[in-house]
Amino acid sequence: MALESKSSSRCTTETAKGTHVLEIVGYSLKKGLGIGKFVQSAIFTVGGYDWTIRFYPDGANMSYADCVCVSVSREPTGRGLARASCDLRLVNKDTGLPKSIWFLSQATPTEFDYGNRVFPECGGFIERSELELEGSGYIKDDSLTIECVLTVIKQSQVTKTTGSSEIKVSSSNLSDHFDKLLLEG
Repeated sequence: MALESKSSSRCTTETAKGTHVLEIVGYSLKKGLGIGKFVQSAIFTVGGYDWTIRFYPDGANMSYADCVCVSVSREPTGRGLARASCDLRLVNKDTGLPKSIWFLSQATPTEFDYGNRVFPECGGFIERSELELEGSGYIKDDSLTIECVLTVIKQSQVTKTTGSSEIKVSSSNLSDHFDKLLLEG
């Protein structure tokens, strides 16, 4: 008799997705804040981690002094590293459609730990002249809207999907059955 055994398991990875919208009202009053200085959103939670959006009206550093910069930052609450993908977007107020200024796909997530990932590694920019261009649609009534779509990749879970089973295969007695069939007709 032969014994055969078979088992299987499944590895699944869950994600938590959230969108936070930051509206900058009084955009013109934020200009002149200074290079490297930012306005920060309220804290929002995605995947058990706290995050903020940072808006740098005069650029995040000297290299981006002619740009408006936006970044996502993990706050000091929570534990360990957060693996996430992110899409930072400016919303066109005429069409309602967003334009990505920084996209980190789920295929290549990054690790966020408090304090070690800041602009430009975790943010995007748009040239101020493009943002403020008449007809661009991004600034209306002196306000600007930023969207942050964040997907946190949680730890994978492995589960056993079927138990181990043994199948007993009996020896064949086919010849006995043929003999019996021939004799009995």
